[in-house]
Order: sequence, then structure tokens, then C-alpha cells
Amino acid sequence: MSRFSFVCTLWSCIALSSYGAPFQNLGFDEANTNTTVFGNYPPDLFLPSFHGVGPLEDLLPGWQLFRNGEFQVSIGYDLRYDEIIPTLMSKEAGSSVEGKYALWLYEADSIVQQGDIPADARFLSLIPGALPVAVSVNGVRLPGLPPIITSSTLTYDISAYAGQNVELRFQPIPNVMVDRQLTQMDSITFLVPEPSIYALFVAGGGVFLLSWIRRRLKR
Repeated sequence: MSRFSFVCTLWSCIALSSYGAPFQNLGFDEANTNTTVFGNYPPDLFLPSFHGVGPLEDLLPGWQLFRNGEFQVSIGYDLRYDEIIPTLMSKEAGSSVEGKYALWLYEADSIVQQGDIPADARFLSLIPGALPVAVSVNGVRLPGLPPIITSSTLTYDISAYAGQNVELRFQPIPNVMVDRQLTQMDSITFLVPEPSIYALFVAGGGVFLLSWIRRRLKR
């Protein structure tokens, strides 16, 4: 191998090693329930008969889960709220906002994923439950913005990190006015507004109530 070929090969390896990957499973719908252990918890009149616990890598692929800062290797599946375990909730359990599943987290829980922010992304949005959600990029918390999709959607300015490989962290914010300190999360989305829509947002028209906007802006 010539010196030139060796340098090119080495450079290619460095480039590949520094290249990240797109975020995955942002809607929490890619679960594989085949390895879930069912029936270990008391029956519940309000949930399907089959509920239990499964490996994190199967039920929540792409994500890391932490409780009080400690990495978790498993997660609940369709568990009722008084089990106080982070849980993937199916549509059959009546807790999925969009798609097949939503995620239930308690105040001590957080989820983390490393990936590439799309180069043209300006905002990140998600649909929360009873508690607001803190979103951090590389350990820096993002300020919340007026909702850009609906009044129930949380929106964050992600434009400073567009095109970068970053760590995203999501964690519920406690609220003393809520009895149970848990929240539902669904449909994390990177948004790329059209110029006219972005101009309206900057001018103060932050609340758009038409659901078709999500389909047009989703990336």
C-alpha cells in the first residue's frame, strides 16, 4: 500500500468514526415486546391483561433510561401508575397520543440519546402529559417557547445545534400542583418551518391549531 493510499484510508476511518447517526425511535413506536415478561404485576381493571417488564433495548430501542442518575436495563410495559416504574404504554391501554406507544416517566427518570440534529432543523417539539419536560442538549437546558403546533405541544429552539451530533436528554419537571409526579411523552419531532410560518412565529403568532401543520413540518 502506498503512503498516499494509507493516508486516504486513515482519513476515511477518522471521518467515519466522527460521523454520527440520526436520532431514532422519537415516537417510541419501535418496541419489540417479544421478550417482555408478562404477568408479574397485579391485574388492573383499566389496563390490558398482558403487562409486565421487558429489556430496555427491546421496549425502548435507541434510548438510555436513567433513574436518579443510575442507568436502567429494563422498563415497564403497560404498568399502572401506582407501580412507580417508567413504562411504555400501548394504545390499547389508552395512553398513546400518536402512534402505537407513549412513554410514562416519573420525576426521577430521564431518557438520553446521542444523534445528529438535522441541518435545517429550527425547533424541537413534543407532546407532554401532566408535567412539563426539561430538554437539555449536551447538558445545557433549552428554554421553552410558545407552542408552534397546538396549545398542548412543548416547543424548543434547537437551531443553535442544527447539523451537530449532540446528546439529547428529556426529564419531567416536578409540579407541586399535580398529585402524581409522572408525565406522558410522545412524538418528539424536529421542525423545519417554511419561511412564511417562521415569520409568523417570530412575530408572535406562536400558536397554530391546525394539525396538518405537523405533517408539513415534520422531519
